[in-house]
Amino acid sequence: LSVASSAAGIGCYANLGMVQEGSFITMIKLDTGCDSFAIATDMLSHALGVYSTGGPITDEPSVATIAKVNELYKCTASCATKPVCLNGGSPSGKDCASCVCPAGWSGAKCDESSAGTQLIQVTDTRDVTLSLTGAFTSADEKVIIVQAPPGKKLQATVKAFGPDCFTACSVAGVEIFRSTNDKTICSTSPAPSPLVSTGNSLTLRLFRTANYTVQSTVFLTVV
Repeated sequence: LSVASSAAGIGCYANLGMVQEGSFITMIKLDTGCDSFAIATDMLSHALGVYSTGGPITDEPSVATIAKVNELYKCTASCATKPVCLNGGSPSGKDCASCVCPAGWSGAKCDESSAGTQLIQVTDTRDVTLSLTGAFTSADEKVIIVQAPPGKKLQATVKAFGPDCFTACSVAGVEIFRSTNDKTICSTSPAPSPLVSTGNSLTLRLFRTANYTVQSTVFLTVV
C-alpha cells in the first residue's frame, strides 16, 4: 500500500481493493484539501476493498464498514467463539471476546450506554434538538438514544441543520442509526426523507470536526 500526495486538481482517489497486476502497489492519492482524517480513512476503506455508492463522508468509519473489512480479511477467523453483539454492534477483529460498538453504546457486547449519552422516551411526537457549542479543541459529538414503547417504532425527520453550508459531511453532520436506511445528513436542501426505526429505538448523533457551532432538530413520531 502506498499513500502519496498528488498534484493540484487530481482529487482524492484510491484503488478499489488490492492491485493484482502491474506494479502490485495499491495506491491512495490525496490532493490538497483531501488530507483530513475523514477523507483519508474513506480512501483507505476503498483501498481495503469497500465500495461505496456516493454517500456522505463522515468523521469516522461506520460499524458496517469495519464489519465488512473484518469479513473481507477474515479478521475473526481465528476466534473459537464470537460474542453476540447487541444494538447494532459487530464482532471485533482484534479481540475475540468483544464487539465494535456504534455511537451511544459500549461494553463487551454493546449493551451499556456510553458515558455522556442521553436517553429519552417518546410516546407520541416530539422535537429533539442536538447542539455543539463553545470552543472546539478536538472532535466533538452529542449522542441521544431515543426509545418508543415496546412493540412500536419511531419515524425521524430532520427539520433543521445548521450551518447549512456543507456539501460533504466530514466537517459536521447528524447521523441516524438503527433505521431501515441509516443516514448522515448535513443539509436540509433538499428536505431529507423520513426514516423509520427497525425496532423501538433510534440513535441520533451530532458531530463536528472543526470550530463551528452546530445544531440540528429532529422531529420524532411513534408509529
